[in-house]
Amino acid sequence: MSCTLCRLPFTPAPRSVAPDSRPPEGVMTAKQNQYFMKAVGIGSKVPFTMCNCEYVDQNLFGSMLMFMTPLTIAWKTKEGTMMMFHTACVNILRHIFDCTADTMEALYDLCEIDKVLGRTMIDVNSGRLPHVKYEEAGAEKVDLRPYYQLDDGLQRFDWERFKNDGYDWAYTRPDTFPRFHQTVSPSRVPAPAPAETKDALTTMPLDILHALLPYLTDKSFVSLLSTCRTFRHHALTTYQHQARERVRTLGWAIPLRKEYASAPQATRDAGIMINPDDIPSEGDWMLYLCNAHKSKSMRARRWIWATAEELRRTFLEHKAGGPYDAIIAGDGPDAPCLKSPARVELEKEISRNPMNMMCPPRW
Repeated sequence: MSCTLCRLPFTPAPRSVAPDSRPPEGVMTAKQNQYFMKAVGIGSKVPFTMCNCEYVDQNLFGSMLMFMTPLTIAWKTKEGTMMMFHTACVNILRHIFDCTADTMEALYDLCEIDKVLGRTMIDVNSGRLPHVKYEEAGAEKVDLRPYYQLDDGLQRFDWERFKNDGYDWAYTRPDTFPRFHQTVSPSRVPAPAPAETKDALTTMPLDILHALLPYLTDKSFVSLLSTCRTFRHHALTTYQHQARERVRTLGWAIPLRKEYASAPQATRDAGIMINPDDIPSEGDWMLYLCNAHKSKSMRARRWIWATAEELRRTFLEHKAGGPYDAIIAGDGPDAPCLKSPARVELEKEISRNPMNMMCPPRW
């Protein structure tokens, strides 16, 4: 009952067969609890190959067929578990793997993950992909293994202990973005300092400072531009474009297309959520950069993003030279790449899935 990317568990839906396994009262908000109920299953063994589900406990996920016919999916077998992801996690995974297109080819690419790395594990490590160094991903380096235990053959998570150990931020939705302000509030911009300043930094030509700032980390960038009234003034006027470029470079701080499209129309119309296809050139980017590094939601997102990058790195490392690696037919840089026999067989396996014949995969 754990996500294959972030490794956090799922919470039982209202129709759970064992509602007593829900997180203790007060550990999560109602909205957080609702978010952790939803799942997206991916893989050749998953009905429809990609399927929207909800967790119903006892190693079972529930979904709906056409005409609202209920479907129960056994997550765990003696061979392993299925790849299940929280909704934000699967969006990040698809982006990192460049599989955002709603095509069968993108679906085949995603189904290669557990074929290359091996099926997700069972018992206390249920849902975990082999070889992936989850605990070393990003700056957070979260180790969830001490919080899982087996209870009558079922994987259980200590929600309360995890929160009390300082990881409450991990329960926030990683697709809740800071508000973007299209203009800088005049009250935030201090008046320029007197012209007779004599220190080495504030008397430095702005062109030199402009050249030095890109070499600083985000923390040092913000710290330096917060040291005095002169720099605070320039941070909110002269150097807003540098803050904008820093936000764009982060990757995780900008909504994905699917996330932006699913936001309320009023939010998009008001411009308080950044459009990834039309990133504004003006606005209070310094404030957005600070909030992106401060908010719990973005901290969770940064951690999951780094885990997805680690997963893809491990995947590519194990795919190279393996049975699913493309076959280069000929010599030279323009030699065509052909699908390997294993890849061809995977595509046939998915196309023969009887569920896919009944109903196309749910994107």
